[in-house]
Amino acid sequence: MKVMLGKDVYSNNSVYFMDTGSFGVHIISATTRYGKSVLVKIFETQLAQERPVIIFDFVGEHLLAKYPNFLNTWGMSFGVPGLKTVSDICFKVSDFNNKEDWASMGFPPGASSELANLVKYSDIYGDSFKRFVDFCKDIPTNPSHVNHFEKKYGIEFPPMHEATKGSIITRLKLFDDFFWDFEKELKGEQVYIENWGDYFINNPHLHINLKLYAGGFDIFKGRANCGKILEQLAKSTKKGKFFYLHRMKPVIFVEEADILAPNMKMDDVEPSSLVWLRYYVMKLQRTGVELFFVTQDPQLLDSIIISNYHNKFLGVIESKSDKGKYTDMTKHLRWDIQKNYREFLWEQKGRYRNIVFYPMDSPCALP
Repeated sequence: MKVMLGKDVYSNNSVYFMDTGSFGVHIISATTRYGKSVLVKIFETQLAQERPVIIFDFVGEHLLAKYPNFLNTWGMSFGVPGLKTVSDICFKVSDFNNKEDWASMGFPPGASSELANLVKYSDIYGDSFKRFVDFCKDIPTNPSHVNHFEKKYGIEFPPMHEATKGSIITRLKLFDDFFWDFEKELKGEQVYIENWGDYFINNPHLHINLKLYAGGFDIFKGRANCGKILEQLAKSTKKGKFFYLHRMKPVIFVEEADILAPNMKMDDVEPSSLVWLRYYVMKLQRTGVELFFVTQDPQLLDSIIISNYHNKFLGVIESKSDKGKYTDMTKHLRWDIQKNYREFLWEQKGRYRNIVFYPMDSPCALP
């Protein structure tokens, strides 16, 4: 399908993005308040007319995306049809069965591995976070305590290093409100979805509001939730390998991508959001999934994701980290907040000539 983006700055001809319904990795980047969310909405509203979309939203910028923008002066007023917003999501403790899940929460490497092993004993703690914490508190750190632990829980568990256990207990206390709790779900304070693949099939346009307003621990929660959702969407079923992605061929938009898929040092423990976003980029080409990564600074985004791009849409970038690479490319772009005018440079991999265009109005309502 043809996605109308705007007008060429030099020729004033309409600029279109040709979406073939196949795999693609695209970067949208500009400094804060530049208006990159307008370009994101131009893509998501038009692509949603023919393809399922999933939006990982950081602070609720896409809450109104299902409503038309009646102030659009380009004759294109429509929203994402049937967009389903999901907020206050949670997972059960037993869902966090990979070390990357716990690394997303800021646990060090040793503690992350131990926790991924401990959650296997869900028959003991019954997916109660409080009982899981109590279970962890009882883990022996001395060989003389092993027999007592075995008698209490009926399992044999080797002594854990005391420092590792200490870091587990200390940090677990910080996430009391994160994991599933029956009473909180009953009160509507939490939303637990057992299988995101099935949920997506029933709700083909998904807006996942991560609600990461405060930063800090919210960022850990956002990485963990994003990673676990992506993992469940990539599950293989009896109906086939990567069944949900093959069937739906979604377009996935990742806001604040440099936080969910940060450029990390080689010896750092990678959060599950980065692990799975990188997996989608590197391994899931045949599923036809398409990904848009939105960031203020491309240099902060995972280098493997960046190197596998197909298209970059760059506004003015003010970066202290990129040593002139992107700032030089975009310094001639015009930007006027008062007139609501901005220009983007469209760089297509393998093509010599870049396109400079100004985007049309957002087809959907803006917050």
